[in-house]
Amino acid sequence: MAKLYRLVKLNDRFSTQVFTFLLPNKILREFSPDVYAKDFVYGFQKWTVSFIKSDKHLGAYLKLQTTSADAVCKVDYSFTMINREHFTKNETFIEKNFIFNKQTNVTGRKTFVPLEDLATRTFMQENGEFLVELELRNIVTTLECYLSIPKEYHSKYAYGPKMESPYFTFGLFDWSISLYPNACTAETEGNVAVQLHRHTSFDHMCDVRYQITLGEKNLFESGTLEQLLDTTGNGEPYVVGCPLHILSRGRATLKVKVDMYNVVSVSELNDPESGYLSPDDQKLVVQLEWIDSQLLICPSYHSLDDVTRLHKQQMMREILALQAENEALEKQIHSYQVSISKTNSKSVSEDEGMRRSKSPRRRSHREH
Repeated sequence: MAKLYRLVKLNDRFSTQVFTFLLPNKILREFSPDVYAKDFVYGFQKWTVSFIKSDKHLGAYLKLQTTSADAVCKVDYSFTMINREHFTKNETFIEKNFIFNKQTNVTGRKTFVPLEDLATRTFMQENGEFLVELELRNIVTTLECYLSIPKEYHSKYAYGPKMESPYFTFGLFDWSISLYPNACTAETEGNVAVQLHRHTSFDHMCDVRYQITLGEKNLFESGTLEQLLDTTGNGEPYVVGCPLHILSRGRATLKVKVDMYNVVSVSELNDPESGYLSPDDQKLVVQLEWIDSQLLICPSYHSLDDVTRLHKQQMMREILALQAENEALEKQIHSYQVSISKTNSKSVSEDEGMRRSKSPRRRSHREH
């Protein structure tokens, strides 16, 4: 089994997390079984990793466990086999913007590390095991579907039952989005309203951040919405200032896209004797963010363990950024050199042309 040894959250704008797994040295044996890890949570989704042997290589694979029919999960990931001598000797492969869905829920590389290198290139740690880091970052879960529009809804003043999307999974909850064809307000008529629903785990309210996009070519975008869903799982309807027949442009279907960013469980405290409650309504809303619980193989976990790994990740990022900057500068210098060369060549040609024009021409026989 691949055992989860450490977890580091980099607290950057990409929500990067680094999971470190311990691989047993028996993977070098000829008839050893493939190695799998227990499920873990990242980006409000459940994942697992596996390490599969071929004749000459060890492969590394990432699998999304919580898939939905019409939802996709886009994420950047990388696997790194840690060399105990120096980080420049690590073996790494990176995949950016990979899209997981119901049909494609596993990805990786069959030729991650040659088996011969595992035995000879000091990848084996002092305890005889191997360290593999999985970095996950920049995750977005998106529902994208087409809702069929009944013929009677194409009228400007159409009114009828709600149109609902298929269920999808986020934050280990099941969700859907509903669309109401005619949500009249005091200002306008014929507006469309959308409403987010949570269909599981009704013990607590939850605070959710998401974005809704309607129509082809993103005709309407709500921007990031933050709502508090009650214990029934329903949020406040969001009114779109546009009728259904305009959003669909006369088509029989309407494209609906929902980007999910965050969900946090919320509890209410209603103890009249508590000194923390407001004297007016005797109610205090306490928001609790339940941090992902991960099972680590090493019981003596300490925050100091994260320091060196955090620094290493930061240094590697700086090195990669400097390398990219140097490459960009080299390309820019080369472009300048080519431009200067062309300019000099053009100036020489013009000077030659001017000298020729100024030199006396021979008079023809007729001029004599």
